[in-house]
Amino acid sequence: MAVAVLLAACGGDDDESSVTTTVPVGPTGTRTTATAPAPFDGATTPVSTPPAGEKHDLKAVRVGAHEGFNRVVFEFDGGVPGYSVKYVERPIIADGSGDEVTVGGGAVLEVRLEPAMGADVSRRIAGTDEIVEVVKTGDFEAVVHFAVGVRDRAPFKVITSEGTTLIVDIER
Repeated sequence: MAVAVLLAACGGDDDESSVTTTVPVGPTGTRTTATAPAPFDGATTPVSTPPAGEKHDLKAVRVGAHEGFNRVVFEFDGGVPGYSVKYVERPIIADGSGDEVTVGGGAVLEVRLEPAMGADVSRRIAGTDEIVEVVKTGDFEAVVHFAVGVRDRAPFKVITSEGTTLIVDIER
């Protein structure tokens, strides 16, 4: 009995979001196909690259829901800066002012981008089923911070795409 496994990309990015299995059944070779989410290969441990080079301009931040995971996309002009993505404890403090920032959700994933300059993006971006909201908490001295409020402390993974996009996928 032969089994074929195909990987399908989701949302136009190069990620493995589902697995399609085709199995021959019966003497006539009739096939059935079942599609299920691919196993999510994230973790809850911090992920980072060191800051380097010149400042990168943040153009946009987007949030989307996909089968098996939710996604935050940070799009840059001129390349992806150094980054750090990790779970942090509350209170969340704004860069520069030192004010406490309220972030919804049961856990907070901090995204630090350096050297970077923030675009004129909304300070609060509505979320999805797993991502409650994304809050810009700082743009100070070439460091841009975002707090991603998630329902639970779920595994995540970080991907860079086409040299201009930083993607944070959060399992749901």
